[in-house]
Amino acid sequence: MRKLLLLLGLLASPADAAISFDDLRGLVLARDFTATDAALIAAHTEYTAAHTPDDERELYNVFALYDPAIQRFAEDWVAADPDNPRALNALGWNLYVWGWAWRGENTVNRTTTEALKGMSSRHMQAFKLFQRAAQLAPDLIPASDGMLRLTTTLGNKAVIPIELERIMTSQPNRGSLMRAMLSLAPQWGGRPEQVNLLCDRYAPKITDVPDYTPEVCRIDAVYYANFWYGDQRAAAHQLLLFMPNPILDYARYNDMMYGPSTPEEVVSGLEALKAQRDLNPEEARKLDDIRMSLARVDAMQATYPEFSTALLREVPLLQDALVKDPLNPDLLHRYVYTLDEAEAYAARPITTTEKADLIQRLHATLKAVPTAYKLWNDLAQITLGSGEFDGIARAEPYFHNAIHYSVYGNQQMANAVRPKWMRVLDQSNIMKATDISALTPEQLAQLDAIVNCPLAMQLNVLRLVCDNDGTPENQCADGYAANEVIWDRLKDRINSGACPDTFLPHFEEQYLSPKKVDF
Repeated sequence: MRKLLLLLGLLASPADAAISFDDLRGLVLARDFTATDAALIAAHTEYTAAHTPDDERELYNVFALYDPAIQRFAEDWVAADPDNPRALNALGWNLYVWGWAWRGENTVNRTTTEALKGMSSRHMQAFKLFQRAAQLAPDLIPASDGMLRLTTTLGNKAVIPIELERIMTSQPNRGSLMRAMLSLAPQWGGRPEQVNLLCDRYAPKITDVPDYTPEVCRIDAVYYANFWYGDQRAAAHQLLLFMPNPILDYARYNDMMYGPSTPEEVVSGLEALKAQRDLNPEEARKLDDIRMSLARVDAMQATYPEFSTALLREVPLLQDALVKDPLNPDLLHRYVYTLDEAEAYAARPITTTEKADLIQRLHATLKAVPTAYKLWNDLAQITLGSGEFDGIARAEPYFHNAIHYSVYGNQQMANAVRPKWMRVLDQSNIMKATDISALTPEQLAQLDAIVNCPLAMQLNVLRLVCDNDGTPENQCADGYAANEVIWDRLKDRINSGACPDTFLPHFEEQYLSPKKVDF
């Protein structure tokens, strides 16, 4: 849920609303179109008068939940009332988040055409909805937000000066300005000079944030739009020392967690944060790691008291969040990770019921978003189990799809290779030796079909991937591709004729298409 809220760019804590997020969600799930519309009209009137646009933005996050029931509601609402700006805006945000779910977070060259098309089609539909909503209700800031945000993925940056001028003339607010900044970040083809111009032009008009000067605006934009590079990033960190404005507290947090803060500063900041609220697992792990580093604790003696406690708190929170946001790919991946970490660091094993529920959730989400390569990897790892033949065989199509949808991602290749690699390595370990000379022809054929031949193929592909990336072979996927013990054993089987397809021309193209999987 937290990632979803950041996705829509909530910039402040909401004040008391005419209707709460949960109550509005309840009306939507009850399919009460009339009451939903009335609640949004009342909230809009209240928030416009109070000039608290973030509160209205927060309400429309209901429609950005990955819930098929909410998606159907928004679609049916527009179909029944096609000139209702609130309905158009609701469906626009629903399409916006589903578009990003299909796109994922990889760079373009690591994203399949299918994923890019899935995003583009939804985002083009969403832009038209936002545009029409803004025409029907010019003061509906969330509709203006949608137009500004979509300039990143649709590339129609000519919209920014027109729409930003319109909304900043009638209802100047920080949120609209920052959404424009997102599209002007270098990673989206923008320039720092554009940021400076917009801050000079619009920051003096903003009244919903006290003391919002052009200087504060420029630092705000660097952090909010993730201008994380070179001198500009370092300069922003130094300038924060002279910018006490509370609106930049999130920037100070970012520096503490991900920036150039000293270890002592991080510990002090996290301990102060812990005094105010519970730490999340990422914060807790960082605090444990830095405390041990400062105390020069040997790695073999490492303990993680903050992290283990945070993990135990996080599991039920994520379970509750998935009830509201059942098909959110990022949320589900985080839940899988948290369950694994809780088992490893907090002695909390995954229950049989949780595992069955998790597999059902992965199936449902991958049906809705087949391009979510991290979830294919999650499903493969769960299916793999302890790495026996049956688990390796059943996990293989899931690993295949993780590789396909990540466009030969190095880590996804490594994950697919690892269980087979370990089985081959164990054959050369006298303590875990598998005497393949004693195997029957049928057993040896099974070993070749499930382990040896797929591994040889994947290691060859992995060598090509790392070569194309400029990664040295001994660093390629944790060194898996360069292990001579593995290759010596595999060559014995290849030379015997067991793996005839391993070195066929264009063998790497096997991952250009996904495997069909029936859940």
